[in-house]
Amino acid sequence: MKKLLISLALLAAPIMQVFSQEVKAVDHTLNAGKVEWLARQASLGDIPLGKPKIAEFPFKNISSEPMYINWVRTSCHCTATNWPKEPVEPGQVGVITVEYDALIAGPFYKIVSVLTTFDPKNGVPLVISGKVIKEEVSGQ
Repeated sequence: MKKLLISLALLAAPIMQVFSQEVKAVDHTLNAGKVEWLARQASLGDIPLGKPKIAEFPFKNISSEPMYINWVRTSCHCTATNWPKEPVEPGQVGVITVEYDALIAGPFYKIVSVLTTFDPKNGVPLVISGKVIKEEVSGQ
């Protein structure tokens, strides 16, 4: 039994390390110097099974021209996104929302990619992570 527990702990360590990764702070797309991402990663914590949770990703247009979000691509059907359809004018702040459906118990790490008019070919990654649990979480 002790060997089994040690083996499980050794297997779980690399998996948890993947879920604790952070998005690189540097934006290597053509958005750099034009868009200030106020948040690019959101930890949703423990989520009760079947209770969707939303993360917000604010950004600011720091360029001198209007910015459009062309598309926000998701990595699976378990995430839904919403973004400004109107131009985000210079100096304005916009918000991209990502909703996780929480239909499968266990840890999750999901990436969405934002394509803008400043760089329509290279997406800026946004990340949501957390853990869906079967029992109710108090205070949420």
